[in-house]
Order: sequence, then structure tokens, then C-alpha cells
Amino acid sequence: MLHPIGAALQAKRLQGGILNVWTIAGLRRDEVRTARVLAAMFSPAESRDLGRAFLEAFMDRIVDGDRSRLPTGEELAAGYSVQTEACPLGAADDRVDLSIEGPGFILVIEVKIDAGEGREQLARYETVLQRKAEALGKRAALVYLSPTRPQALPAGAFYADWRSVVKAARAVVTRRPQVDRSVQHLLLKQFAEHVRQFS
Repeated sequence: MLHPIGAALQAKRLQGGILNVWTIAGLRRDEVRTARVLAAMFSPAESRDLGRAFLEAFMDRIVDGDRSRLPTGEELAAGYSVQTEACPLGAADDRVDLSIEGPGFILVIEVKIDAGEGREQLARYETVLQRKAEALGKRAALVYLSPTRPQALPAGAFYADWRSVVKAARAVVTRRPQVDRSVQHLLLKQFAEHVRQFS
């Protein structure tokens, strides 16, 4: 007979709760690979309704700036696509980490873990993003996701830290009772555990 602690550990192992798939995959602190996983977690194509709920919960945790520039829940429900390593106007030197686009909006997320922003990087991204949005008749928002606030955040841009990602993921996962959670819920929960170290 197993000791109660041993039984609890055995149950966790059987549920996949001990191993973290992102640690096993060697995601570590790689910005490009982390951005790809974040994109998949936000994507309705990859994560279905959980992706939309996670993206909405993340945006709810962005507190500074003109929130009317961010997409609404209704806009997200109407459908959107997620791209990584996108070049909004075709210039390779203006490649952004995540581009999320719906019928009326473009949301760009620049992902940082250990590297700082490049010289005039955010100002350049904001300019390119606004030009693309105007050309398409959409509104645009730039989010800088990093452990630390940038030196110069453009007036129309937003800042979010990795704690916002962790809190958003946990809020979405815990909305559903544990017995009703899917594999996607487990992956999102483990992603939150992995990126918690970035804060």
C-alpha cells in the first residue's frame, strides 16, 4: 500500500502533472521558440476557444494606455489569425514576433525574455504598424512583452510583463473544473509554469 504522499505523487504522474512538456522540449529562455508557443496558445486554429479566452484574459491584464486600441472580445469572437515572425510591410528588418489580425484590428506583440529592445526598435515597429493599419483601414496596437519596461515606449504602445501571461493562463485554466480540463488546458497550465521564471 502506498503512503498518502506516494499515492498523490503517483496520481500526479499519471495525469502528467509532474513533467512539464515545455521543459522536456528544451524551450528554456529561447525568445523565438517561446513566441511560437505563445502564438499557438493564442491561436483559435491551434487552441480553439481556449486560445481566444487566453488572449482576451492577457489583454485584460494590460492596464496602461488607450485600451480602445486593443481588440474587444466581440472582435476576437468574429475570428482572427496569428502569425509569428511577420513582416507587416515586407521589410525583413521590421520583423515582429507575433502578429494577430482580425477584420478590424492588427495587434503586434514584441516578445523579449533576456534581450533588450534594439535601437529605436519599438518606435520603428509602431510606425510600420500604423502605416499598415491605415492602408488596411484597421486600428492597431503594439504590445511590448518583457520582464522589464522598455526605455522608450512609444506613446501609442502598451507594456506587459510575463506575470500577465502567467495570470491570464491560470485564470483561463481554473475556469473549468479539473476533471473537465482538456490536454490544451494542461499545456497552457504548463506553459504558465514555464514562463513564470521570466518575471
